[in-house]
Amino acid sequence: MEDSHQNDAEALQPSVSWPESVTGGGALAPEGEALAPEGEALLERMRRSRTALLGLGVEHRALARFLATRGIRFRVCDAVRPPDWEILEQELGAWLQGWCLGAAYLQGLEDFDLVFRTPGIAPDCRELDRARKRGTWICSQTRLFAALCPAPLIGVTGTKGKGTTASLLAAMLRTGDRQRVWLGGNIGTPPIRWLGEISTADRVVLELSSFQLADWETSPHGAVLLHVTRDHLDYHGSVTAYRQAKQRICRYQEEADWLVVDDDCPAARTLARSSPATLLRFSRTHAVRYGAWVHDRQIHMRMPGGLSQPVCSLADIRLRGPHNWGNVAAAVAAAGMCGVAPADIRQAVRSFGGLPHRLQQVALYHDIAFFDDSLATTPEAAAASLAAFDHPVVLLAGGAGKGLDYGVLADAIVRHPVRAVVLIGQDAGRIAAALAAAGFAAHRVVDGGTSMDAAVRSAHGRARRGDVVLLAPACASFDMFDDYAHRGAAFAAAVQALSGGSAGSRNTGS
Repeated sequence: MEDSHQNDAEALQPSVSWPESVTGGGALAPEGEALAPEGEALLERMRRSRTALLGLGVEHRALARFLATRGIRFRVCDAVRPPDWEILEQELGAWLQGWCLGAAYLQGLEDFDLVFRTPGIAPDCRELDRARKRGTWICSQTRLFAALCPAPLIGVTGTKGKGTTASLLAAMLRTGDRQRVWLGGNIGTPPIRWLGEISTADRVVLELSSFQLADWETSPHGAVLLHVTRDHLDYHGSVTAYRQAKQRICRYQEEADWLVVDDDCPAARTLARSSPATLLRFSRTHAVRYGAWVHDRQIHMRMPGGLSQPVCSLADIRLRGPHNWGNVAAAVAAAGMCGVAPADIRQAVRSFGGLPHRLQQVALYHDIAFFDDSLATTPEAAAASLAAFDHPVVLLAGGAGKGLDYGVLADAIVRHPVRAVVLIGQDAGRIAAALAAAGFAAHRVVDGGTSMDAAVRSAHGRARRGDVVLLAPACASFDMFDDYAHRGAAFAAAVQALSGGSAGSRNTGS
């Protein structure tokens, strides 16, 4: 197969015009079929288009298989071929028309009618912007799924907590309706993978990151907007751009839709003003008119037109930390809006044990508890993780920076009984500087070395019986690990290695 773009004059002009209902007019209406008639019309246009997939990672492998089953041809543009490219060519057959390879793989995208970007490529990068101005439609796997999905779609976003909230909401819907509920998105399952299996009677819950939302021009029928702080400034360039990406989950909603928003977060409240949908709120600190809130160690719920009623006790929640009370309240409000009964909500809360790498206790060794919160990849998230413990903590932090300010983490460390901070990774120096500025004693800041094994040994050496050793990095993982899960797994393995594998483990995560 050839490894370059078309260069003929005809290829410079996109040949397919995309309907407003797809590019900016909202999701397609279900019609009781696998895809709405408008969806079939969209696929037919895609069959006549010149299509490119930027990269062939997890999301785009699922997308490539979907396109091939629907008779849509495409090319893959990437810096290099994946190691298993021959297997992929055999699997995808003639629908994979070629590879556009090399360091300049983003050049010439205007030769295509349709380009699917991965979440890791910003939608406003120079090459995509040039192609867009020439008439190329820039899309993504999740955005295409939203346009074709025949079932009601609920999206969940926020800076942190969206995976926990989306998973708990899905559990509540399954308990209450006992219907098929599909959970995917940023949580790890590309939803396009099961598009052909979804019926109009199902429900779909998507965890949506700012990367995924950045170019959406539709909003889901139901949306949950959690606490919004700062993150991924290295990607979005500014706090404003990051928050505008989050706002897309509700910006294009209609009056018949609904939105659940964190009433304790001024930024989330501001972003919610763009939605004309029915507004519900959740709070850890005060009662709200409609939604869910914490009072007298109970989570209460009130739906539009209904009465206030307690749903569950905080003692029913197996997740650590007050920040998770807000996540549960958000899921309660959304489930209530979907008609789930309080008894079914309570059952789901009691059964939900949390997700890996979210305040997960991985071992108890010499009366020292080791907790993995590898997904605490912002200073605010790491500070919330610290607040989940009353015991003295030895904190293991650091990693790849995202342009964030570590002052909020340093202030939390000074306020909390933190015995020592063990630092690793690219931003160790910046965190140490923030700690010094906050007045944290320099002798309690430890160089964790260049491996997780060394860092865990250092943390264990500083801890005493009854302490907690907490991995809450406040940073991304890509300087030392494949991703946050790889980092968490390395932490657990290093803890087990302390005792030759005899440390007792527990899974009580959030």
